[in-house]
Amino acid sequence: MFGGKRLTLQQAHINLGYDTEMDKDQQNRITYTVYCINAFAERYRLTAKQAFAYLDRFGGMAFLEDCYEAEHQLSIIDAVNDLTQVCRNQGGKL
Repeated sequence: MFGGKRLTLQQAHINLGYDTEMDKDQQNRITYTVYCINAFAERYRLTAKQAFAYLDRFGGMAFLEDCYEAEHQLSIIDAVNDLTQVCRNQGGKL
């Protein structure tokens, strides 16, 4: 559990059920996802746990996974803006 603290890569690996041995692409995807969750949490003054739950509920996590190739080339500000819009389109209110 990561409570009110920032989500770490080690916690993400454990929480997502990944082995410690991963290829570079998997590591990059996890790093980017953790970074986005923490940036989203910071913008909306949420804990990492709250941000993850919100993003998961309203399609943000699926968006990050499905659109990683394009999204990781944008700024983190653009990524958080995109996550906000995706979640709003799915009924999120933030």
